[in-house]
Amino acid sequence: MKTLNLMIGAAIAVAGLATAGVANAAPAGIKVGTLTCNVAAGAGFVFGSTKDLACSYEPTKARVEHYTGSISKWGVDIGYTNKGRLIWAVFAPTSDVRSGALEGEYAGASA
Repeated sequence: MKTLNLMIGAAIAVAGLATAGVANAAPAGIKVGTLTCNVAAGAGFVFGSTKDLACSYEPTKARVEHYTGSISKWGVDIGYTNKGRLIWAVFAPTSDVRSGALEGEYAGASA
């Protein structure tokens, strides 16, 4: 099984600036599929949280691929969250994407 790890850092001072640019950003490249992740429920802690992921990547030109992994959030994350689902459109520079191409670690910001 392929792995996918996402790390999200929360910075209050930067959150307002980051969301202004992201909301108007157009995706670069060609849409090559959709990634759907089921996120496990769990408790957050003062310094962050980690939740397990079970994902399916549905490419436009190949068979469905399954990924497991985790999503980590650093910053204040106090409380309990129910399970959820995240869905992303996947874009690439070309439509020629090999099997397992999504495997790896990713980082981003959240507000």
